[in-house]
Amino acid sequence: MLEGTDSLRIRRFLFPAGLAAFVFLAAWYHVVCPDIGFHIRTGEHVLTSRAIPTHNTFSHTVPGEPWYIHQWWPPVVFYLSTRIGGITGLTVLKAALWALVFMIVWRNARRECGPNSWWPFWVVTAAVVIARCRFFERPYVFSAVFTAMQFGAQRRWGYDRRWLYGAMPLLFAVWANTHAGIVDGYILYGAMAGGAVLSDLLQVRRGTLVAAEAWRRIGHLAAGGLISVAAAVVATWLVNPHGPRIMLAPFTFFLTPFWKGIMMENLPPRGFTVIAAYGWTAVILLLHLRFRRQRDLPMLLASTAFALFALSTQRLILEYMVVSSPHLAGLIHEAFAAWRMPARTALIHGGGLVAAWAALVLTVFMPDRQFLFGPGLFPPMYPMSIYRFLSAEVPPQPLYNDERFGGGVLWFLYPEFRPFIDSRGEAYSLDFWREQYIPARDGTEAWRRVFDRYGVEAALVSNRRGMPERALVRELRNDPAWALVAFDDDTVLFLKRTGRNRGVIARNEYKVLWPGDPSLGLLTTDTLALAMAEAWRAAATDPEGGFPRMALARCHMLAGAWETAAGFYSMLIHGGGAGPRLWRDYAYCLYMGGFRKDADAVFGHMIRHSIDPAFAWYMRSFGKAEEGDGHGAREYLEKAVRLDPAEPIYREALQSFR
Repeated sequence: MLEGTDSLRIRRFLFPAGLAAFVFLAAWYHVVCPDIGFHIRTGEHVLTSRAIPTHNTFSHTVPGEPWYIHQWWPPVVFYLSTRIGGITGLTVLKAALWALVFMIVWRNARRECGPNSWWPFWVVTAAVVIARCRFFERPYVFSAVFTAMQFGAQRRWGYDRRWLYGAMPLLFAVWANTHAGIVDGYILYGAMAGGAVLSDLLQVRRGTLVAAEAWRRIGHLAAGGLISVAAAVVATWLVNPHGPRIMLAPFTFFLTPFWKGIMMENLPPRGFTVIAAYGWTAVILLLHLRFRRQRDLPMLLASTAFALFALSTQRLILEYMVVSSPHLAGLIHEAFAAWRMPARTALIHGGGLVAAWAALVLTVFMPDRQFLFGPGLFPPMYPMSIYRFLSAEVPPQPLYNDERFGGGVLWFLYPEFRPFIDSRGEAYSLDFWREQYIPARDGTEAWRRVFDRYGVEAALVSNRRGMPERALVRELRNDPAWALVAFDDDTVLFLKRTGRNRGVIARNEYKVLWPGDPSLGLLTTDTLALAMAEAWRAAATDPEGGFPRMALARCHMLAGAWETAAGFYSMLIHGGGAGPRLWRDYAYCLYMGGFRKDADAVFGHMIRHSIDPAFAWYMRSFGKAEEGDGHGAREYLEKAVRLDPAEPIYREALQSFR
């Protein structure tokens, strides 16, 4: 067993390093958030112009719209990271910053429990799993750093005048020019200072604190808060062209019904996150009421305040974990001490942590299909094959894009293509969102008016696989004035039939293939040659795309090139997420190509895993018939009919054996 000095040394050095590596790997995933593109472009603008932008200089629709930017220097850091290391450099920076945030949280928790406690490791590990969905490369990561720092300092030096009148105002002055998340700092200070005031008043009532001393403390807390707010106001007034009004951005987004409804991160948490958040909150409240009651009100009010916000808007789940983790760790540590539970050895705790970290990385982080492990760009948010096509083939022109693509257009296509809109809510007026973008996005009757007003001749629209076809996509597809020229599995690009687009359309228009039709309804023997050419062109544009491979598989299947078709179906099957149709076609091509043993293995897999087993038994009956085993063939057909009695082909085949 690892006890005594050796155990303490391990806890102080090796396991903190392990926790930091775990947090780093939790954040080691593809760029999912669409915002980083405009942050990178903002950072470049600040460096090249040596000024903080004041207007929406990036968009082609409202270039003169005031832009009340509240974060200006973090984008410079993001921009430099991509200049130095590309996507990998950006991902390293993101992961390192989130590791820094939660190592500060861990230190705060250790201060609550003492240096010999293992509970800070366990609680922070759980907090990372809950908050991981918010580990984006956005300026609020710096806000999270400041929140964790403020919590630790407030907890340690709550009444110290050097903190209240010196360090805290300085922190708020820097924070105000970093991100509007400074409001988290105000909430945290208000909750902890309010808890301290209540504690002092309760002590005065019990006679354990002199009233004069209590009022002196309260005066210092009030003065420190006012000085810090004043420092933030002065700092923004001196540095940012828009002055202190930038700090009102969170209130605008949280209190305006329009923003509450349109921004997903402003909606309440869902799924695992909400279940975990409610469970986390319940444990904190139960343990606090059991062991502390009216003691430690600053911690209780801080955790409760952030719990209320986090349970109403998912964007604050992260801040809730940052603030409440030390509280929960301290409560668990106290509970185990109070219940006189047997002390856990370093071997049990240490081994359990290592096993938990490894299991989470291997079974949760690495297989995650939404937060793809490693550096890269999440395809539904960053259709890079289409961006490359636009850059190489399409003349610069006014572009419509869904809001999710605005950051990517700025990152990879600017200045040749400027976005119609991006996710800078504060850089576009509410009237523009309501009267221009949303009618176009929703494909209402007004979309043509909007496109004509801004001279739009290219449209980049989300067309997520497996989702119902959007109205705007349907309108563009059915309008003869527009042509589909590029697509991937989640996005389509249409060009208007104008003079400058004539050549691009002539070379690249898709007339048979439509990515929203996985059944390839227009594929016939008459259109086979054109469909084959379009499928190869789509595969060249998007080599990793699933739809081009499926189109090639179906085209070769129709042409009787069974082995080639089976090869493409195999790639689709092993890519994951294959449905019964793909399995049927794959097995059928193997069978028709003469690969009977391989086909029979696939039929067996389909039967074992209930993937259209009726079809599998039906196809297996042919093998029995070829072997001259009529009884076996009839038995297999009977199984097919029992499993799918509505299919006439199976019944007709069975009748032929009677």
